[in-house]
Amino acid sequence: MIDVVLLQIGDNVSDVLFEFLGDFTALILRLIGGLILALIVARVGISVAGRVGELIRRINLSDAVMETPLGTPLRDGSSVESLIESIVKYIFYLIAVFVVVSFAGFRALGQYINLAVRYLPSVLGGILVVVVGFVIAGYVGRSIRSSPIIGGSDVAALAGETAKAVIYLISVTLGLDAFGYSTAILTTLAQAVVVGVGLGVAIAVGIAVGLGSQEYVSENIESWVEHDSSE
Repeated sequence: MIDVVLLQIGDNVSDVLFEFLGDFTALILRLIGGLILALIVARVGISVAGRVGELIRRINLSDAVMETPLGTPLRDGSSVESLIESIVKYIFYLIAVFVVVSFAGFRALGQYINLAVRYLPSVLGGILVVVVGFVIAGYVGRSIRSSPIIGGSDVAALAGETAKAVIYLISVTLGLDAFGYSTAILTTLAQAVVVGVGLGVAIAVGIAVGLGSQEYVSENIESWVEHDSSE
């Protein structure tokens, strides 16, 4: 009787041991496969980050960003490049971690990382919209201030700053919308501001052009009259 019990215990222990060894071996193999893929993804991320940094330098995006409010926390143009390169690399690192977790079979942790990876494009899209909008705002402001029509006047400075503020508002609204936040109030506000500012700028430009034309005529009318008289 005792021999039978001992034999059954030995069989059960052997089954548990073999099952444990099989599961452990499978886990090790999955981890090795996941680590290999993760290293490949991380290496690709480093390469892509370098290419992105090179593209930023070619289009002088750093200088454009430094002229916006987004450049205030940054020390110089190289900080902009390094920040964007780091963001790109950490995105690929996150994907690499997700690969390892998925291969290892950690479902609970994998769900959280999967959620982060799925939400990441929305966050990056919103950030990109805000950055591009702020850069465009700076370009529009400079163009208005240097305009041959109203450039150098008080109206030009006011119109330039107003245009920048409107574009900032629109950019932030679109960025928050990309994040998934409800922006109905901001959208309505932005539409009202755009219409009001558009009318105001149009009226201001019209007045400035009218006054400028009047001044130009008053300065040159005598020469025109003398020229006509001589003929």
